[in-house]
Amino acid sequence: MVAVDNKCLLLGAFTVVMYFMWMDIALWYHLQALVPTQKGMLPKTPDGSFSLFYPVTVKMLMCDPINHYIYLPLCYVFTQVTHFTETFSFITPNVVSISRVFLILPGLRLLLSESLGCRQSGVAIILVGEWMDALDGFLARLRAANQAMTSEVGALGYYLDGICDGVSAVAILVVCMVQLKRHPPRQSGHPLQLPVICNKVESKMQESKESLLGGGPVGGPRVPVPARAITITMFLFGFQLLLASVGWNHAIAGYQQLLENGDGSHTAKQLAVLQAASTWILMWFWRVACFHMLMHCFLIAVFFDKLWEFLTNLRFIGYVALTALIVLNELHLQAIQSYF
Repeated sequence: MVAVDNKCLLLGAFTVVMYFMWMDIALWYHLQALVPTQKGMLPKTPDGSFSLFYPVTVKMLMCDPINHYIYLPLCYVFTQVTHFTETFSFITPNVVSISRVFLILPGLRLLLSESLGCRQSGVAIILVGEWMDALDGFLARLRAANQAMTSEVGALGYYLDGICDGVSAVAILVVCMVQLKRHPPRQSGHPLQLPVICNKVESKMQESKESLLGGGPVGGPRVPVPARAITITMFLFGFQLLLASVGWNHAIAGYQQLLENGDGSHTAKQLAVLQAASTWILMWFWRVACFHMLMHCFLIAVFFDKLWEFLTNLRFIGYVALTALIVLNELHLQAIQSYF
């Protein structure tokens, strides 16, 4: 039964990835079809309805796929069904930001459970909190009658949202580190050195037994990962999140200053740079390497009970990828400045 469930989950994950790829292709074609517009003269959608591709802004192009293609439509449906802005006009976006920190507390408690099902329920609760992170921005734009997804550096909501993101991330990492230390993953131990005299059959049986234990005929039996290694690995991932957050926000600030007018309109030169393949490639990599995407991948790894494998595979290569992306992004911004 568990195998069938795992297959269904993997099939669902594959379907979601294919959906993201399809939507990214549609976004690319929508971007290429844009024409220059004057500030304040931004055309409306044909029927005034909600669109995932309107208006095209730097932050929207660099938003991670889960926030863009799943949370954003859910925010629209939620506000339409509940008439949230009219019925709950006293609830501000900042209140929503703070509320999500308290909402994830039951989920954090469930992450400490020995049952995988309880931990999966905890992940589901935390993902609701992540959706509320998208909801606060959607409500702010809705009440301001401005559909443009922009990063308003200096505003109270900007800093409050960042603080809530940081508090939530630290809480999740600490709880998962405690869980890993309580139930440490296993790794291959030192090779067995004792000479053993046995016949062929016994040798094969021993080899099979060690293979089942995970150590193999050379690696020996699997032993628990030391608590110190778990702490270091978790801290390495935490600093990766910080690096991704700083790099992503710096890139958005730089691109917004150069490539948009603050309302989703673009001049001919700005649009030419936005439509360039180099710009799209860098922004797409930020979509899959930003803070929110890394946190979502972390939670998905917890859901599939593959957290330690995820952390060990990303602990070093993640820094290499992020550093390369930040350097290339800085060179690209300088090239844009020279072009203008």
